[in-house]
Amino acid sequence: AKQISVDKYVSHDLQHLAPRVVQLVENFQMDLSMVNSMLAELNTSDAYSVVACRWLQSNTQTWQAWLPKASECLPRFGVYHPQSGFLSAPSGDVTNDLECR
Repeated sequence: AKQISVDKYVSHDLQHLAPRVVQLVENFQMDLSMVNSMLAELNTSDAYSVVACRWLQSNTQTWQAWLPKASECLPRFGVYHPQSGFLSAPSGDVTNDLECR
């Protein structure tokens, strides 16, 4: 039988070091039906990475909702327009082509 390792990592200052990672973890939601679906796929001869990749490709809308929005800036970051290179303080005037840096 295949064994799957589930690991937990802790950092007391993760919010300071990687606030977008914290947002991702806070947004992460996976219900039992999703887990059962992936576990059923592991009964095939496919590698774990293949099953995970197939799930990601089939559930783009689900996992994209977990990602922090690129245009929502955290403290100490400004709005950046990749084409113009313009960097400014965050404002309410946000479009889809802006990022925070």
